[in-house]
Formats: sequence, structure tokens, C-alpha cells
Amino acid sequence: MTDAALTGAGQAQGAWVDPKPQLPQVAPERPDTSTYPLVLSAPLPRELAVSPEKVQAASRTDLTQGLNGLPCVGGGLLILLAGLWGVTKAQRFRNARKSQLMS
Repeated sequence: MTDAALTGAGQAQGAWVDPKPQLPQVAPERPDTSTYPLVLSAPLPRELAVSPEKVQAASRTDLTQGLNGLPCVGGGLLILLAGLWGVTKAQRFRNARKSQLMS
């Protein structure tokens, strides 16, 4: 092959073309770990700074028990029933409209 056949687009005549191009390295090679210690970060403290008081978890509140239970459950049921009523009304309206278009 001639030099003209080996040159690509945008390359000058007579430029050398590498048959096996090498990609540049993004990161340096990892050092040999046999000669370096494995721990590369800072060591943990030997004593942890903690409070001597024990932390108590807050008690969970249940809205369905006690005096607040009935209104909360009733309100939830009303919301679900109102949503169901809205869906059935929309379906009835859609079916009635389709039947009018067919006839």
C-alpha cells in the first residue's frame, strides 16, 4: 500500500497511520497493592462520643382507635364512596352518549 492509501480524511500526505491505535488512559493505573497497605482511608476513632441517656421511641398514634377513630374512619369511607359515585356517574354519561351516537 502507498502512503496515500493509508492516510485518512483530514490527514496530510505522508503521515504515519498506526495500525493498532491506543486509547488514552482516563485514570492512572492502580498501584501494586502488595507493596502498599490496603487501608488508604483515615482510621476510625477508638472511642465513640455517645450520650449516656437511652433514646426512647415515640409512641405511635393510631387514628382508628379512641374518640378520633369513628370520624376518621367515617370520613375515609365517605371519600371512597364519593369517588365511586363519581366514576359511576361518568360511566353512565359516557354510555348514554355512545347510545345516542349509535341511533
